[in-house]
Amino acid sequence: MAWTLRCCVISLLTFHTLVTGSIDRFLLSNVGGSKGRTSADLTDTNNIPFHIPIVTYEGGKRILAHFNHHGNVSELSTPELLLAGGVAGFGAWIPCYPQDVIKSRMQSNLKYKNTLECFRSLQMEAAGSNWKVWFKGFGPTMARAFPANAATFFFYELTMKFMRGE
Repeated sequence: MAWTLRCCVISLLTFHTLVTGSIDRFLLSNVGGSKGRTSADLTDTNNIPFHIPIVTYEGGKRILAHFNHHGNVSELSTPELLLAGGVAGFGAWIPCYPQDVIKSRMQSNLKYKNTLECFRSLQMEAAGSNWKVWFKGFGPTMARAFPANAATFFFYELTMKFMRGE
């Protein structure tokens, strides 16, 4: 119950940030910097699917436990936990990758005045059969996502065991 409540609260905060604007944008427009740039807003949109890796991780653990340990998640081995964590990394990146491409494009090319202009530019590039423009760098990102999330979730499990005194 607490996990579900935590996910709902963080989702609401993320949505609130998207609707009202980010602290980064406030600081850029009021303290100085690149006025009107909205790549920080797109960075915030990457946080919307933050709960997907958690759900994917927990689901992956349950599936592995069902097939290998009669449903007992506590009997999962280190390689099984690493596999569930690595797959969860894919779950984190796949839904948000196209907006990450827009964000990266805006950060590396200052000619774009706003997110919509960048989006339209990518749309024109993708016209016809060049849809791959939305997934530039996808392979290296996935190659990084697997080990990074495998380690993250594995150390999460170790920390939880330590805190429970197991």
